[in-house]
Amino acid sequence: LVNNQKNRGETTEEYWEQKGGTGCLVCCSHHSGRRPACVLDIHDTRCSAPCCWFCYSPNHQVLPLWLEAASMEPGLQSRALTAVLSINSPRVSRKIKPTAKNIFLPWSADTAVELASSAMEPSAVTFAKEHMPLKLEALLLLLSLSLPAALSTPRCNPYEKCVLFQIKKALGNPDILITWTADTDCCADLGNVVCDPDTGRVVSLEISFSNAIGHIPLIVGDLSSLNILRVCKNDNIQGPIPPAIAKLSKLKELWLDMNHLTGPVPDFLGRMATLEYINLDSNKLFGYIPPSLGDLPSLQGVFLADNRLEGTIPASLGQLRHPMGLYIVLSRNQLVGPIPQSFKNLNISRLELSGNRLTGNPSVLFRTADLVTSQFTTTLDLSRNRFAFDLSGAEFSTKLGKIDLRQNQIYGRISAQLGKIDGLEYIDLSHNLLCGEILQRGHLQIFKKDQFLHNKCLCGDPLPPCK
Repeated sequence: LVNNQKNRGETTEEYWEQKGGTGCLVCCSHHSGRRPACVLDIHDTRCSAPCCWFCYSPNHQVLPLWLEAASMEPGLQSRALTAVLSINSPRVSRKIKPTAKNIFLPWSADTAVELASSAMEPSAVTFAKEHMPLKLEALLLLLSLSLPAALSTPRCNPYEKCVLFQIKKALGNPDILITWTADTDCCADLGNVVCDPDTGRVVSLEISFSNAIGHIPLIVGDLSSLNILRVCKNDNIQGPIPPAIAKLSKLKELWLDMNHLTGPVPDFLGRMATLEYINLDSNKLFGYIPPSLGDLPSLQGVFLADNRLEGTIPASLGQLRHPMGLYIVLSRNQLVGPIPQSFKNLNISRLELSGNRLTGNPSVLFRTADLVTSQFTTTLDLSRNRFAFDLSGAEFSTKLGKIDLRQNQIYGRISAQLGKIDGLEYIDLSHNLLCGEILQRGHLQIFKKDQFLHNKCLCGDPLPPCK
């Protein structure tokens, strides 16, 4: 029990008069000059000072700060609720003597039941609601006896906590993991870790923008409930993608972009049926794109840009489906060959293939946006390849939002249909072999002339008039 005004020689009434009698704050370190009259302090490990969960209101009632519960970490929610249920204990009651002017009322009976009922057995909730007239102390005692053990946030699984600390050690104890200490609960107090609220098992781990060094530890595969693994943007993470990741049978998102990973894109990724996103952008991966990625039933996004991948694009990727549209990013590799015909069945939200050595006619992609059920438009970036085809008769989806075809070997006239797409936000046809007048009765005049320059004989607004 703490009265923060004693050291300042203020009474509670004087304090509230000074502050205008308006509300109360959680007194972490950044509120050091505006502390309310605390009745109960619970130390928040994220702050250097205690936090006040209960304070005097202008009418001298004691009120909880449960409005902060939504932003609390699970462990703090548990501690705050535990404090409410124990605040009327004899030890507390002897130190705070309720009077007509100072009513000790943490919660009304209605509010107490409402906030705690989610953690009570149904029979206990019914009993509490039927006995609202009971003294508050008796009601709170009832609640505390009725709360199951699951009320408290489950503590981190002991073995998984051991795994986390082995990961920390294997990565050279990076600064970003400085809060990981032996006496903290990894489900409540460890940054970069998220646990399942019911089981306490680790479901998300992130180590990004750090000075971590070395290989991704094999023991990461022992976090068997992991849904999300993010090890991104670390300049000193290197080596191959470990096969132990294949043990993560519940993994949905794998983000390993912007490291210095080497070796091939593992074929085992195509056997991890729960994967929805794979991001391996900006590494030093080489070899071929595994055809098995096309077998993943839930895959929505695959990002393999800025690596050293070679060979053709697997036709199996044409099997992918997602109701909200697919994201396939393979830019700036060394891919060759034509676009697979199977891609005509893709419902693409974003396809980026720029900066490769792709050839042939990619027009099978131009109507794929019609298959997307979301309201968003489609982006196609096919720039800086070796595509050679006649653009004159190409047909385009009306859902096309952005298309980049610059620096290819495209010839013929600009398709009249391109100028009739109302939602077209961006187009670049520069550095090709196009001829003829740009359609003047469409929407192409809103774009800059730079987006049409360096063609064989293209003319008309926004370029100079045709001769």
